[in-house]
Amino acid sequence: MFSSQIIAILAAILFPVFARARDRARQASCQSNMRQIGLAIMMYAQDYDETLPRFRLDYGGDSSARYLGFFDAAGPYTQNVDIYVCPSGHESFSWNRGNLPNATGFYGRTIDLSYSTPYFSDFGGGVWTSTSTVRSLAEIPRPAETIMMMESTNPYLGSGVERFGFNEDGTPMTMGDDGRVARAHYRHSLQMNLLFCDGHVRTSPQLMTLDPFVR
Repeated sequence: MFSSQIIAILAAILFPVFARARDRARQASCQSNMRQIGLAIMMYAQDYDETLPRFRLDYGGDSSARYLGFFDAAGPYTQNVDIYVCPSGHESFSWNRGNLPNATGFYGRTIDLSYSTPYFSDFGGGVWTSTSTVRSLAEIPRPAETIMMMESTNPYLGSGVERFGFNEDGTPMTMGDDGRVARAHYRHSLQMNLLFCDGHVRTSPQLMTLDPFVR
């Protein structure tokens, strides 16, 4: 009886420790994913005159046939679909990209994702554009402070501040107990991994300012 009580006490002490260690390992793996994606995007930029990819590009004719998102741009440089899903991202989403020109292999019609990017339709703020223009690396004044990619619950994070966790007046929304706030998702003990435009990755608690998005 006494030994079973000791085991129960030890289990009560150690199980939370193991859970935290497991979450830290998943967080580190998620950071590695983001670094690889960031490196792929930088390789893309070097191959395309130091310009970032568009968030999306319609092919014309069939409006549902489109290149869509950083994952299509980074795909040839990663050749690995697994890095687009956070190990803690059991809430990751599947994105159906319609009638893409090639509906098999990496560029298949559906891809699972845990990450997304804020985009803006002009150069008034943000990193990504959805227009025929592209944004160059030189146009980002403080790349080490500007978010390129974040953890999300939706591939279409979009450009509205309410999508990534802020009210229209710029104040942060209330985060849910599961780490969700709008379409942003703080999966790692209510913290989120963020990829910045200089390629570094940082884990952050809930963002309290729009400054990393809007310049």
